[in-house]
Amino acid sequence: MIDPSAIRIDQSVGPVESSGQLRGSPNESTSYTLYARGPGGEVSAIAGLNVRTPPPPIAVIPKPAVRERVERETEDAYFDLDRNDLHADAREALATDREALKSTLREFSTATVVVEGHCDDRRSAEYNLALGDRRATEAKQFFSELGVPADQLLKISYGKQRPQCTESNEPCW
Repeated sequence: MIDPSAIRIDQSVGPVESSGQLRGSPNESTSYTLYARGPGGEVSAIAGLNVRTPPPPIAVIPKPAVRERVERETEDAYFDLDRNDLHADAREALATDREALKSTLREFSTATVVVEGHCDDRRSAEYNLALGDRRATEAKQFFSELGVPADQLLKISYGKQRPQCTESNEPCW
């Protein structure tokens, strides 16, 4: 029988049993030396323990909703009074929007994006609904020509019911 005080581990562990388990939770990698003394002499052995610090948790950023993403990543195209043809500034805005729309629709393959046609308050409701529809159609057609999937684009006219700017003055119009 070995004297229980004859087996010990350094690093402040102290005396241990000759069989069994010992649990520890070091905060960093370290080496332990086991010493055993008996009638035949003394022996020692070194055991190393590598402690790996877990990587910090990866922040999971939720995907923004399709509407929020489209509103954030695209800009509006504007038309001249009583016109539905795309002038250079409007074409440039829609061409810039193309990549954002294509990326969003690839990521959200079942989503649809609504292309809206708006007007100001200077004409009748009926006239502006028709004009808004022609504007939305023109923008949707241009997106389709740029490779945005037409089957994921819907169009709607708000006419003068939902103008982009609600002030009745020249800069707003």
